[in-house]
Amino acid sequence: MPRALVENFMTTLSSTTAVKIAESMYYQIRDKLRTYMTSICCMK
Repeated sequence: MPRALVENFMTTLSSTTAVKIAESMYYQIRDKLRTYMTSICCMK
């Protein structure tokens, strides 16, 4: 396997992993914010 192909594959692999991590973090933060906002609205 050519080295350039391997490097290209690794870059693609790491970028998709980073995207997945960013997405899961975004959803976690969004859910926390929604829960927080709901609790504030219910307190009033």
